[in-house]
Amino acid sequence: MLKCPICDNDSHFTIVLNKQNEGFECSLKKCPKCHFVFMDPQPDVDLQKRLINSSTLYDSLRSDEEGMEIRRAVLEYVERFAKPPGRLLQIGCSRGYLLAAANRSGWQTTGIEFSKKWAEYGRNHLGLDIIESWLDGNSFDLRLAGKFDVIVMWHILEHVNNPKAFLEGVATYLKDTGILVIQVPDFGKLGETIVGWYHLSYFTKDTLERLLTYNYSVIDIGYDDVNNFISMVVMKSSATPDEHVQGPPKASSISTKDWFVGTIGSRPHDLFLYRSSGRGNTLIPSGNIGIGTHGPYGKLHAYDSATDVIIRAEAGSDSKGAYFQTLASSHWSGCGIFGSSSEHWFIGMRGTDDLHLYRSGGGGNIAVPFGNMGIGTVSPIDRLHVDGNIRATALITRDVVFENSFSITRDKLGLAFKNDLGEEVARLDAQGNLHIKGEIIKDL
Repeated sequence: MLKCPICDNDSHFTIVLNKQNEGFECSLKKCPKCHFVFMDPQPDVDLQKRLINSSTLYDSLRSDEEGMEIRRAVLEYVERFAKPPGRLLQIGCSRGYLLAAANRSGWQTTGIEFSKKWAEYGRNHLGLDIIESWLDGNSFDLRLAGKFDVIVMWHILEHVNNPKAFLEGVATYLKDTGILVIQVPDFGKLGETIVGWYHLSYFTKDTLERLLTYNYSVIDIGYDDVNNFISMVVMKSSATPDEHVQGPPKASSISTKDWFVGTIGSRPHDLFLYRSSGRGNTLIPSGNIGIGTHGPYGKLHAYDSATDVIIRAEAGSDSKGAYFQTLASSHWSGCGIFGSSSEHWFIGMRGTDDLHLYRSGGGGNIAVPFGNMGIGTVSPIDRLHVDGNIRATALITRDVVFENSFSITRDKLGLAFKNDLGEEVARLDAQGNLHIKGEIIKDL
């Protein structure tokens, strides 16, 4: 009987996609209960091994140094949460470029690799400790001694046939104060482009986080917007406070509703304020403070995933105040002042380097490229483009009213102010005199 690898549901699966790849019929099914997408049926182990060992990945690299440089960004991400010295295991290490870079940084490293040729390359050319092993979620055994401070699975979980059981096995090799670092492609964004015999499990941010919370607490979620990859850093949720965190006394187990303030595991100098399910506030290295975010990148990083408003300040019951926000759906980012829930002013940019100043009702000012500035217009074409009325009061009670729009032109006699009909209504001559309706206004 077919069962979901995550939640064990056994009925009403939806076929998401059928696709031929390397002579294999890839059929993707979606669980109606937890929404996890997986391949069924899956290629047998012999076919997977044969195809993996024939892969040409990394063949285009010019040197091992180039390979290590490519993986240095991964190491930098890991070391945001754990610092050497310590034991680092990479599951699915390929030639071992991340391990080599980690060795230089002070880690004691071990690698697990499915491909015989890549495992041999790492051992023979880079002098690495790499074990050749086929990993199966249904019969998990790494044959390793001791536990690790860091375990990295970088684009590995999507290749696993039973990811839930696989992660349960991984947890047995992770120290109670250690971290597991994972990255997978986002099936929600990449869709059919990543479908093939080599990917057995297909994740979105929600399904990956749901899977991890069976055995772990999520402490960081990252996203590669260029490649549409999801990253997560987790710790074992089975740890007790004495093993897992240092802080005020609490119960011997962490429930999903508990909040905690203290330090965590291998990062004893960083203060965490978080809920054990992984949501909450985090203070991380360099003095960064996150409010409602897993991984703050700035000194103060506030984020509300429900509204995209990242900082909001209100005064009184009338909800007047100010906010900073980003709206991914419309590419707006900036700050605003609001007088009510429906009316506010906003200054910011919309997917470009152009500065916009506008009112929520659609009217207002907008600044666009090349230094153009629009007043009461949404698409200024001149350096200063005014769409509406301008009223200028002279010093001796004479008024100039421009209805609709006006223009200013330079000629031999000075500057001419013309209305939308092309009629000259005022002039500034070369001597600095202002002419209004034929009269000279002096002493300006």
